[in-house]
Amino acid sequence: MDGLTSLKRYLIAKAYRRENPSKGRYPEFYQCGFDIAGSSKKMAPDFEVVRILT
Repeated sequence: MDGLTSLKRYLIAKAYRRENPSKGRYPEFYQCGFDIAGSSKKMAPDFEVVRILT
């Protein structure tokens, strides 16, 4: 993997519903997500997720 030992990425992007939106739901909305991959201490990535969310 070209010396890559860990990866952290996030995204914030527009998403679109496939079905017809019901009342109060828009066809277009923002969605966000993040990924943490690699070898580390067992709980370190979990703690980082909690820190990001608070």
